[in-house]
Amino acid sequence: MPFLPVFLTTDVLLWLLVCVSAGYGWYCRRHAHLAAPWVRVFQTRTAVVSVVILTPYLLVGLADSLHFRTRLEQVGAGSAASYSPEVLSLLDIAASHLRSRREKTYSAPFATRLYAKEQIELADGRQVRDFPRLQYGGAHLRDEEERVVDMSRRAAAGLAAAALLCSTARCRCAIFSSSPRAAAASAVCRAWCAARAVSASLRRRSSASSRSRSHHSCGM
Repeated sequence: MPFLPVFLTTDVLLWLLVCVSAGYGWYCRRHAHLAAPWVRVFQTRTAVVSVVILTPYLLVGLADSLHFRTRLEQVGAGSAASYSPEVLSLLDIAASHLRSRREKTYSAPFATRLYAKEQIELADGRQVRDFPRLQYGGAHLRDEEERVVDMSRRAAAGLAAAALLCSTARCRCAIFSSSPRAAAASAVCRAWCAARAVSASLRRRSSASSRSRSHHSCGM
């Protein structure tokens, strides 16, 4: 086996909560009077925006809750399998480039040079004490003056991706709200709410009538 699963208490509780939520969703899906209120909730813009924002957090949390230890290379053919003492998660594997690209120090956000001066050798062979360039941060920039342009380009690409994601979510919400199943669920929800209102009104009238008869009997 290339890895050894590690079950932490927090991971077990988190996945138990996920299973319970999935079971509740499946149960509501099979009962129209429970599914109808949720359909009405997800037809609102606030709910769609909340789902778009919370879904990445949920995926990151689930990826960080699957822990394991990787298998080490065997020294001999007949040796027993041994695993690394370091416990990793799927999030660690997905962000392995961030774990491996470690700098000595950082001077500021989006910096391109170290915080502390070091003895560096210039192209002409001279040695000076200066702030050296980071090994990974800004390494793709030929000139440090291009940093602002590169940051603006990446920010614009991120905003465009966010706008595309939001428009896709709105289109899916519109399609879902216009489907016959959603319309039927909404009708069931309205009928259920109306029935509850009628039942509450009848209970209030019955209670008022009982109090009136009791007051009348006491007066006699």
